[in-house]
Amino acid sequence: MHEADNSKGLTRQARFHARRMKKALEPLRSVHRTISLQLAFTFLHVAYDEGLTVSALATRCNVSNTAMSRHLRDLGSVNRHGKTGLELVTVTQRIYGDRREYRVILTQRGAMIARQIIAALRPATDLRRAAEGEHGSA
Repeated sequence: MHEADNSKGLTRQARFHARRMKKALEPLRSVHRTISLQLAFTFLHVAYDEGLTVSALATRCNVSNTAMSRHLRDLGSVNRHGKTGLELVTVTQRIYGDRREYRVILTQRGAMIARQIIAALRPATDLRRAAEGEHGSA
């Protein structure tokens, strides 16, 4: 059992992980300085399980379809106020199948932000291995 390092009761290791999580979320803050946790959570769900329908995404995020539509508008190209959105996700229809069904995918910008978040969460050993693999002799 780790001894608490401060009055808040967090161990040094727990504070280390909290710092890494904060660093991982910085790419989202670079897109919008005051992005809400709800929007960040929705974005991460889309990144994790791209291609879900709007209603399936709403179910996974435990929000109503109406709330999910608002989140997706804000994360999309035009927000719910008619202004430029964050341009992280897009809602598309499939060419074949039920044309009433819309699926949510990342935009190029959204994919770039997701990769930055993932890179910030990778342990340093994974980053060293990846660099060695890219620069190692064949």
